[in-house]
Amino acid sequence: MRLVLLVLLLVAGTVKGDEDEVDLQQHLEKLSSQRYPIESNTQNRDTIREYIIERMTNYGLEVEQQKFNTTISEDPIGIDSQYIKVQGTNVIGIQRAVTEHPGAVVVVGADYDSNGVDDPLFHNGAGVATLLEAARLYTINERWSGRYVANYTTIFVAFDINTKLHKNSPGHPGGYYFVQNWLMPFLKQNTDYFGGAIILDSIMNVNYNIYTQVLSNNFQEMFPETYGRLQDDSNKGNFLAMVSMGDKAATETLRDQFSGSYRKNRRAERFRLEDMRLQSGMKFDNLLGEFVKSDNIHFWNAKDASNRTVQLPALLLTDTKAFRNMEKECVTDPCRAVDLVTEERLEFVEATVRSVTTFLFNRQTTRLPEQPSSGMSNLPSAIMTVLMFALVRLHM
Repeated sequence: MRLVLLVLLLVAGTVKGDEDEVDLQQHLEKLSSQRYPIESNTQNRDTIREYIIERMTNYGLEVEQQKFNTTISEDPIGIDSQYIKVQGTNVIGIQRAVTEHPGAVVVVGADYDSNGVDDPLFHNGAGVATLLEAARLYTINERWSGRYVANYTTIFVAFDINTKLHKNSPGHPGGYYFVQNWLMPFLKQNTDYFGGAIILDSIMNVNYNIYTQVLSNNFQEMFPETYGRLQDDSNKGNFLAMVSMGDKAATETLRDQFSGSYRKNRRAERFRLEDMRLQSGMKFDNLLGEFVKSDNIHFWNAKDASNRTVQLPALLLTDTKAFRNMEKECVTDPCRAVDLVTEERLEFVEATVRSVTTFLFNRQTTRLPEQPSSGMSNLPSAIMTVLMFALVRLHM
């Protein structure tokens, strides 16, 4: 009996702490396996999809599964040109509030498949872990802390089968089907209701050593201000890139809101956020190619009901993966992915989790006046206390 009471007391005392503490470990452990959509990876894909569904459901989100069919290259390396048809599943978690209002709907998304070549934990397990942890922190605070009330609808989506990151896969990716077949109908084809998307790509590779950020020949022309700061800092790979397209008012607002949240949280850290803006007509090279392979491109090239291209506001968050050298030293030979998840890299990812969450609180909710310590802010602990005393009464 005493043991049961002790457990209840511990739970009552720790529920409130979970409202603010970032915990990525369980997510990352689940996301270390290959998830390229071929038959040999079916079990891995099923396991992680069910995990995402379970987590989103437990967080209190309304969960939908969007099925779609696409075509991929059977060989992840792309040498064998044989194509196969596969079914993908986008997992969508909805925190409903007001939707039909200018700029109301915000999407946070990440790919949960892998390309069969790169380390699946870095590309893009860390992005999915950030997605899930941001969803947890946002929903638990909005529902239980008594500090926030949701004004607008927020959508968390785990995209499946990003064929743009595969070698020679010709089919449409999951992000395309989400934007065209799910989001546009959800918005009732009224793009004014859309506030923006935050797309989490590879976001765990940080390197504080000099000359670890590789610059393409076109980089200086594309991003002159970022280029200058990198040169002044000896080309260190110590930043998160925030990549956007165009200068429409909605995009400007989205950039300002997210960058304000990130910089507010990370003023004293060694890493930083770099605002990197793409414009129409830029010369296509490997750098630009990397920025249009992720799911942000489907928001930038959305089609309305008349099949006209509309540019929805979306930010790509990325460590610029292909242009950043990653330290490979670890305690095992060969290296395991989990051994590469260093404290520095976790800190880098946690900064993104907190910034996404802060952005959502600022953008999608109203902060309520501070409650007395015995009020709503302690509701989860109060519930546990009631349960504890009920249990005591049953054993008297």
